[in-house]
Amino acid sequence: MQLVTLEISDDYYDKFLHIVDALPTEKIQLKSKKSSMTKEIDTRIDGYLKDKSIAVDFTSSMNTLKEKLLVTSK
Repeated sequence: MQLVTLEISDDYYDKFLHIVDALPTEKIQLKSKKSSMTKEIDTRIDGYLKDKSIAVDFTSSMNTLKEKLLVTSK
């Protein structure tokens, strides 16, 4: 087997995958190399999309923190 490395533009990647999917699976193996940081980001995005994480905007979270601090300081 031969090994080929490709750099594919993000906006063209889905189209490229359609081409690869049309080829016989016993003849071609598609392997993706991602950095550990990319894997971590993908994992966090997946978690967020599956409601495993809660996203809160900064202003709202700071206001909530201030309220809690004011209540505990009294």
